[in-house]
Amino acid sequence: MRALHRTLRRALLPAALAALLAGCATAPKTPVGLPQPRTVRADGIAGPVSILIDQHGIPRISAGSDADLAFGLGYMHARDRRFQMELLRMDALGRLRELLGARVPRAVLRLEITSRSLGFDHDAETIFGSLPEDDRVILAAYARGVNSGTAREGRPFEFRLLGYEPEPWTPLDSLAVLQLVSFGFCKNWEQELARLEIIVYQLQKGFTVGHALAVWPPRFDFPPHLIGKKPATDPFESVPVIAPELAEYLTRRFAGEATAWMRPATSLDLGALSNGEERSDAPDPLSSALDLRFLSNNWAVDGSWTGTGKSAFAVDPHVPSSLPPLPYLVSLSLESAVEQGYRVAGASFPGLPAVPFGTNGKVAWGPTSNWADVTDLYVEKPSDSRPGCYQTENGDVPFTTREEVFKVRHQSEFTEETRTVRSTRHGIIVNDFVDRLPADFPLVALARAQTYGRSLQSLHDLYRSSNVAQARAALAGFTSMVGHWVLADADGSIAYTSPVNLPLRRNFLGTVPVPGWNGAYRWDGFVPVDELPRLEDPPQGFVATANNQVVQPESTGYPIDFEGDVPFRAQRITSQLAQGRSGSSLVNQMSALQSDGRDNSFPSVRAVIEKGVATLADAPSPLLASAARTLLAWDGNTDPDSPAPTLYQSLLTTLMDVLLAHEVSMSTLGFLRTYFNSDPLLFGILGDPANPAWTDLRELTGQDQTRVVATAFRLSVAALTRRYGPRLTEWTWRRAAPVTLPNALGSVPGLGFLNRGGFAPRGTSSSVWLHKFERRDPAHFPVLDGPGVRFIMDFNDPSRCVVSLPGGQSGRPASRHYGDLLPIFEEGQGVAIELGPEIPADEVEAQLLFVP
Repeated sequence: MRALHRTLRRALLPAALAALLAGCATAPKTPVGLPQPRTVRADGIAGPVSILIDQHGIPRISAGSDADLAFGLGYMHARDRRFQMELLRMDALGRLRELLGARVPRAVLRLEITSRSLGFDHDAETIFGSLPEDDRVILAAYARGVNSGTAREGRPFEFRLLGYEPEPWTPLDSLAVLQLVSFGFCKNWEQELARLEIIVYQLQKGFTVGHALAVWPPRFDFPPHLIGKKPATDPFESVPVIAPELAEYLTRRFAGEATAWMRPATSLDLGALSNGEERSDAPDPLSSALDLRFLSNNWAVDGSWTGTGKSAFAVDPHVPSSLPPLPYLVSLSLESAVEQGYRVAGASFPGLPAVPFGTNGKVAWGPTSNWADVTDLYVEKPSDSRPGCYQTENGDVPFTTREEVFKVRHQSEFTEETRTVRSTRHGIIVNDFVDRLPADFPLVALARAQTYGRSLQSLHDLYRSSNVAQARAALAGFTSMVGHWVLADADGSIAYTSPVNLPLRRNFLGTVPVPGWNGAYRWDGFVPVDELPRLEDPPQGFVATANNQVVQPESTGYPIDFEGDVPFRAQRITSQLAQGRSGSSLVNQMSALQSDGRDNSFPSVRAVIEKGVATLADAPSPLLASAARTLLAWDGNTDPDSPAPTLYQSLLTTLMDVLLAHEVSMSTLGFLRTYFNSDPLLFGILGDPANPAWTDLRELTGQDQTRVVATAFRLSVAALTRRYGPRLTEWTWRRAAPVTLPNALGSVPGLGFLNRGGFAPRGTSSSVWLHKFERRDPAHFPVLDGPGVRFIMDFNDPSRCVVSLPGGQSGRPASRHYGDLLPIFEEGQGVAIELGPEIPADEVEAQLLFVP
């Protein structure tokens, strides 16, 4: 990354900064009175498209057809977010080095290779070929809007800085971005792969497959569940945790003799387990922003809960922290004399002509990721006698191969690199793009369910829905994002639905890879969407999800999700909603819950931690004793000026290292430190004293659980002392978990002013106000993910909804809307979007009128 910085600074920075500063000098000011409309003639629209832009930079787009609305949305996306769109497009197409140049960070290179290997561009072509004509028309109109905005609104300074000219946007680009976003919602395959890594490593160390699976059990039950109860008889009791054929194959191939590592070693220094190897580098802001991963909260309360007969709704999707943020606020109005119109307000994603988080004044909607298992890993056997082939029940079959040519930009010149991508009948070979896997690791293929469905049609039906029943029916075709959808309507009803192309597995659970060589573990089609669990108007008066197991995993006859995220955020939201109305307004109560910073994981491990830390409360070292007493007195609130959250997260991170250091390889541990859903593994171990991670460590060191926790706390205090000095009051959560909203190029020397930082962390990965970080360092937890938008709808005032962004509408640093909503967001407040094209004259900043 430093080499990239030097290249940009020497060759491009002076001219780019001059252009940027010139742009700042002419940044638009708040208008006095109603501004005159700017009229533009545009090809490819059937009628006028009117855009009013309010004082917050939020456009109200009105037109006479869906296609013309898509044109207007594409124009505004390009006007405000064109460079962000290019990053997303090149990320999805696996062409990042064409944009950023040759000297990108290693993590960015991995993203490029992964996207190209997975073939999102090929997926886009396949999807486009199957689309109905109406969807093609909308995608084409959106692309025309993007290209018109690119041509008319001035070249973003990032393109000037990089010396780059973007290609025209196409409908295939939107579909490729959609595939990138969709893949960010389904991450179970990474857990399957890590579980296989543990099995292989344990076998090599002389343990068994069963011992390995006990470290990270493949089945969890994480209440609270909205739907289903644990049945008296487990419907999956006869399904083996791991396919017997695979267990036999792995044991035969990798089982080794017991090593010296297995013998008791009571003198072993636990510190070596935590600090004995080099830490990986700090996360790169650019690669963190491009590695899309999605967490969220959403809930709805019905008319009886509100006491008004009308419902309320809230959603706050969590995305990689960036400036500009990923969501973009918009209001759309279809004013048509020939078809049913609609008025929609909410949050869109640049690159996509859709409003997945929003309301039409009658219904409100928004998804969270539910990690329904739509992927599987298949272990393939290479042919013993035919190179380039793999084994099947019908004999050896050649790998399908394709050559992918990567263009690499060196300022104005390009070189090319070629990689071979291999696939089997099940899918792409993972070993070819996951570089941590050793050369002798089993060959693994990734099967992905095609998830597009009829998503554009579904959303446009959703926009026209009048109640939650109609909305749920409309969403039946929206399978492009694996989501928990929560719905609310003006009649006081609420609902939950989760449309997805869910593979039907007959004899395996989808949590451990399965054999690919015998055909016995193929998917048996898909579960019909109308047979998936759903819920309307539950007796408790609310529905809530937070990436948790909404459906009790044994309550269905087919696997949906045996893992998911830990339930702590869902438990907190549920417990707060169960208390009913507070004395404040509905919007204020919903906003307060979205801003709740209590770490709800602490009660689940308090007993384990207290036993070990309490032994240090009277330690000879005043600093160690004071730190112990501080953590023991903590109530779970993440006060940014308190050292208690820092001590807690440091201890968790150190315990993760200590407990896993001899259960997994160092490369796997490095992955688990940075994997955004490793908490189920960590808290599963902490809550189970019989887990091998505890018992093996006791065998090695002679230390029981209490002493291990005490030793880990000593290590944490030592790490914090090294970083922040010997004063406990300096170890605040504010210092340990800095919150920065990075621009994609904000780490380039001289461009740091593009970032916004210095914000106090308001939570952790286990609080409703989610601040997600990695566990690379036991003393430092820079926040990587947080709420990308907050959206609240109170149907007692159906003409308005309250939204806020951690940033602003514009991605252009010269614009006053680059970060103007951030103070409002930090205060837990929002601004109102009017449903409909009208805005009070004193709130209009600009007008655009497109005519054919």
